[in-house]
Amino acid sequence: MDEKGYEEEFEELNEVENDDDEQEGEERRDLSYYVVGAAIEVHNAIGPGFDVNTYKRAVAEEFKIREMKAEFDLEVPVLFKGIEIGRQHLDCVVDDQLVVEFAAQERLAAEEKSRAMAYLRGIEHEQGVLLNFGGHRLEFVRVPHHRHNRRDEEPDF
Repeated sequence: MDEKGYEEEFEELNEVENDDDEQEGEERRDLSYYVVGAAIEVHNAIGPGFDVNTYKRAVAEEFKIREMKAEFDLEVPVLFKGIEIGRQHLDCVVDDQLVVEFAAQERLAAEEKSRAMAYLRGIEHEQGVLLNFGGHRLEFVRVPHHRHNRRDEEPDF
């Protein structure tokens, strides 16, 4: 895909969702913007066809180059009303606030998007990004803040 197409997707990615939280929203937007930018760099360099772990390693290296703080392959508690009820594996957490999940499929299905939303609800994290390296272009989905991520709401994909 040409750069103009990615720029249009970045604009959509960076829309402010909640005016009351504009300053925090801007910080999260900037972080997700940089994460997606690093992922685009990786996808442009090596393209589709590799397994998820290959993309994780490449993104980890790109984060180092960009001096971005990230932890990979974490086990975190799943909370219910502040009580730990289980554990969940996360592919990556950037700057202790943005959950990043990786996929390497031809196209993301609604199940992956729903699962990412459930992860955020269960771990009470602010926001996430789902990255799919399996197609001819990088596919990414911004997963909203958990306050807007209620079980009874229909996902907007």
